[in-house]
Amino acid sequence: KQKRPKYLDHPSTMMYKIVEILDKLNCLVSREKLPDSIILDITAISLPTFFVEDIHVMQLSALNVVRSIFARYPRHRQVILDDIFNDLAKLPTNKRNLRSFKLLDYQGKSIQMVSALVMRLIQSCTALPSKEQPSAGIDLEEEEGSPNSYAAAVKVSAGFIQSFLRNCSNRNKENDYRPILQNLVEDLLTTLNMPEWPSSEILLSIICRNLARIVSEESTDPNDVLRMLSIQLIGIIAARIRQDIVVSKEAEIFRIPEARLVNAEGIIEGEEIANCVCSRQDNGGVPLPMLDCDRCHRWFHYECVNVDQFNTP
Repeated sequence: KQKRPKYLDHPSTMMYKIVEILDKLNCLVSREKLPDSIILDITAISLPTFFVEDIHVMQLSALNVVRSIFARYPRHRQVILDDIFNDLAKLPTNKRNLRSFKLLDYQGKSIQMVSALVMRLIQSCTALPSKEQPSAGIDLEEEEGSPNSYAAAVKVSAGFIQSFLRNCSNRNKENDYRPILQNLVEDLLTTLNMPEWPSSEILLSIICRNLARIVSEESTDPNDVLRMLSIQLIGIIAARIRQDIVVSKEAEIFRIPEARLVNAEGIIEGEEIANCVCSRQDNGGVPLPMLDCDRCHRWFHYECVNVDQFNTP
């Protein structure tokens, strides 16, 4: 008689086995060029796993697999984005608003797991230039044709938003995408200006352009729900941008440092600047430790430039 595997009797052990399998799939996708049939099978395994609730370790592993596929296989990008929201629309209504993805170091803020997935996928479309490529004189036409570039991220984002809005305007579909759109905009505003989420600005700008187009179009239907939602979302986004403008003018941390002269050898001229860009002098009467930049001859607080005081480079 064949013995039953012990890990089947322990759900936590079985979960870690699944996580291990997903991590190995991620490694396989990242290193090898696989045929489309296998990529479709891996996507079919990873996406449903991502929507399993309250098992964040498994969700993050599934996210990494989908992100690797998204980065290496441009032909599958639009299909993956469409499948994400098709699966999300099938969830019960009370589970669509769950924000379980916690943003670290941002006062306990959190967003939806699916919003985090979409933004991570958009960001995976970009790539740093190679070391052989010079920093100046980049060919924009070549960048637009590259599968991993800023232009590629904008193109994928535009296609996704336009397809998403078409689903929102289709009244014959059983699934209502409008609450999902509203939740997505709220999550994008939450992550706006956070350095870890640069794709939020791309998605918001494309959403604003498409919503403005919907509002400007003439409509004879007085019950055009999508048009009313577009007006509401544009107002919410505009109010947030206005708030950021006011805060940036009042906050000391947003002060732009004064310009310095640079000689022909690339060395900054002039006397040293003893105050940091944050303009703080002390912390409750205790002087804050500072370091001097040998290149710009300016002093900075260690915490402002994220440098360890006891391990200075």
